[in-house]
Amino acid sequence: MTSQAGHFGETVRRFWPMFLATIPGLLIGLAVLDLIDSLVAGAILGLVLIGYGAFTLFRPGQPMSESLGRKLAPVSGFLTGVVNGMTGSQVMPVLPFLLALQLDPKRFIQAINISFSLSSLVMAVGLAKLGLMTVESIWISLLGLIPVYVGTKIGGIVRQRMDADTFRKVVLLMLIAFGVVLVSKTALA
Repeated sequence: MTSQAGHFGETVRRFWPMFLATIPGLLIGLAVLDLIDSLVAGAILGLVLIGYGAFTLFRPGQPMSESLGRKLAPVSGFLTGVVNGMTGSQVMPVLPFLLALQLDPKRFIQAINISFSLSSLVMAVGLAKLGLMTVESIWISLLGLIPVYVGTKIGGIVRQRMDADTFRKVVLLMLIAFGVVLVSKTALA
């Protein structure tokens, strides 16, 4: 999936502190996984996604400076790891951080792909160590890769037909939709 976006080496060189900081964040998030109610954590994450997505969609700001981006990259990676370990969500705050940099769509997708791939590997090992990775969950995850692969291919085709501003708006709308799903799970429980 990472080859479709291109710029792999460049992305790793630029964001390696963020990727590296994700690992201890994930370990901490996994350590507190059993201490919180996952539905409540998901609802909180959903509210943050809705709020961030709506605010950014209707009040777009200036791109984050390169120097500030370098300083905040490890913080973003670490916090993304913590949130991911606790909720399973790999999007906060790495996605808003990368959106704030206003990268071109290919570089944005590559950075997200690397972040998600690294997080998925660490999560799989961590969940296995906690005894939460069962044979059934492995099969479900493997089957889940089929729609992810198809979606990535379709998304790549659609992305090539979109300008950067439209792409950014679509990503924000998807964040809001994801937030609504998370909040509704708690409301319906």
